[in-house]
Amino acid sequence: MTARKKDTDSDEKKDFEKISAKTRQAAETVKELIHSIPGAIEERIALDDHISNISREMEYMLDRIDDVTKAEQKKLLLAYKRFLEQNLDSVNRRLDKL
Repeated sequence: MTARKKDTDSDEKKDFEKISAKTRQAAETVKELIHSIPGAIEERIALDDHISNISREMEYMLDRIDDVTKAEQKKLLLAYKRFLEQNLDSVNRRLDKL
């Protein structure tokens, strides 16, 4: 492996670690909010677990995408972005109704 390849791999790992940290922080923020609202403890635990799973799935997805060629990564990332945007659109529609 060349020095340039090692540097690129190191940079990609650092980028992934930053994204993972941001994802975990965002999940923790949502989980703190879940625990602050009144309601059945079972429902709050279920929501907490669901947020944790979403966070892990995002990290897993981004990690797995790194295992394919750059061209395939771009296709997968664009498709994943559309998927996330569609989910965000659904959230925004729900917010507009409130």
